[in-house]
Amino acid sequence: MTSAPVPVDEEERLAALRSYEVLDTLAEDQFDALTHLAASTCGTPVALISLIDRDRQWFKSAVGLEGISQTPRDEAFCAHAILGDQVFQVADARQDVRFADNPLVTGPLQMRFYAGMPLITPAGQALGTLCVLGRTARELSQDQEGTLRQLAALAMNLLESRRLRKEAERLQVNLSEELSVARQVMARLVGQNALQQDHLRYRILPAGRFSGDVVAGARSPEGRLHMLLGDVTGHGLGSGLYLIPAMEAFYRLAEKGFTLPMIARELNRKLKGLLPVGHFMAAAIAVVDEPGRSVSLWNGGSPPVLFISAAGDLQFSAPAKHLALGILADAEFDDSVQSFTWEGPGQLWMYSDGLVEAENTKGEPLGAEAVLTVLQRTPPGERLDQLFEAVTRFTAGIAHADDVSVAVLNLAGPSPS
Repeated sequence: MTSAPVPVDEEERLAALRSYEVLDTLAEDQFDALTHLAASTCGTPVALISLIDRDRQWFKSAVGLEGISQTPRDEAFCAHAILGDQVFQVADARQDVRFADNPLVTGPLQMRFYAGMPLITPAGQALGTLCVLGRTARELSQDQEGTLRQLAALAMNLLESRRLRKEAERLQVNLSEELSVARQVMARLVGQNALQQDHLRYRILPAGRFSGDVVAGARSPEGRLHMLLGDVTGHGLGSGLYLIPAMEAFYRLAEKGFTLPMIARELNRKLKGLLPVGHFMAAAIAVVDEPGRSVSLWNGGSPPVLFISAAGDLQFSAPAKHLALGILADAEFDDSVQSFTWEGPGQLWMYSDGLVEAENTKGEPLGAEAVLTVLQRTPPGERLDQLFEAVTRFTAGIAHADDVSVAVLNLAGPSPS
């Protein structure tokens, strides 16, 4: 039996594992549902959510190993799996020198097949795996491997959600301070570095304690500004958590100079694998080339992106041409973009549907026409404030049913010759 090498970041990995405070905790239905689904989908008698501690592997959830909560790390197939970031398969352990004399193979369990997908934190540490095991030699089909990968991502999302909930429970402060800290945690996870610019303003009004909307910005190596305004189905902490992996992908791709179609496609692929059935993220993504005075846009399920001149003229409107992110499979996804150029100074406006759907006391929505009227009749520097004042007057203090997000980018005209 060959023990797995220790990861090069072992101490950091163990510290990350400790931070989730999940070792030796009771079973939880959400985790058990994932292992049952993994076993059913992959056609195996055993499925586990295994966490690799210093000297043991401990099972947060186990199907088919009743009465066994942990095994020595030296015997763990998962200790090998966490050395990579893809599905690790052993088709026939009896024929593999690393596992042929493993007690899990030679003992009463008689395991021969293994497949495990690492549970990788947002910081890149592999805590363990979601894995399946069987007593006959085989390999997963391509579809089964894809499903295992998606279920592992959901398991990691549950662990992250659990960690955030534990953090919130430890806060011994009043409600307003709790919400302030929680929003700071969410903002730090999502990140908004490129939004701190004088010519860009944004505002997010959450309907609950946490927002399911996000405004994000990043610069490419060539200096192009990438902006995203996203709206995940629902609102609150559940919706906010799904934004984390999507925003990490957005920042990573934008900062490496990937094209807008590639960014939209990758976000769709990631969200398709993470979001529950029936959930999606309406999104408008813009890439702004300020020296070239051009904008490329991908709009999936969001209100139109507007360009309004300093004089108040609507010079461009980019309505949604696509379904929201996370609905279509990759083969069906359309990554085509809209483009336009501008001449004189103006503003690029992006907003979520929570703005136009804000209701008054009669249940009537504010509507896109009212939004456009405010923007066209107000001096550029006052438009954002006047828009939210108009919403406040219209709703007469009624709580918003959905998160409201707005971003505005001031764009200059050509430089004087």
